[in-house]
Amino acid sequence: MRGAGALSASGKADLTRLKVAAGSRVSGPLMTAFSLLHAGDAAAAEVAVARRCWGLLASYAPALADLAALAGAGEEQQAAVFSALRARYAAAFAERLPPALAAAPACGAGAGGDGDGAAAQLTPQRRLAVQFRVWKKLLLWDVVLSLAPDRAAALAAAEAAAGAA
Repeated sequence: MRGAGALSASGKADLTRLKVAAGSRVSGPLMTAFSLLHAGDAAAAEVAVARRCWGLLASYAPALADLAALAGAGEEQQAAVFSALRARYAAAFAERLPPALAAAPACGAGAGGDGDGAAAQLTPQRRLAVQFRVWKKLLLWDVVLSLAPDRAAALAAAEAAAGAA
């Protein structure tokens, strides 16, 4: 895989590492996805990116719990938006994810979200922080939910294999 790199000490371009910004590095899972894409396997690259997103989502509190907390706090119009988002993502989890992924804690609506499931506890500052985190989670979810059914099954299989190891 070749990417745009910095100049080496000899003044030649270092094309062996892909860099996003000067001095930064690309994570291993993302580099794997780029390598698969470079090799012409777009399906495997898509699954690799979704797997990285799934791994990040698994480390976060469930988005549905945060959306529920935000739907019960703040201005009426804003609460309605978060309520609609919660309904949309809950339906998408049920419809688009293989059962093994849909049953995962990352999809859950239970307590433990950043909003602690209690709208009354959300101060304006806390609500802003939860909103920021929920938007980040929804971006990751959009990647996972955009997978075609066969690729979602491949993601489920990869996660099951990783869990068994």
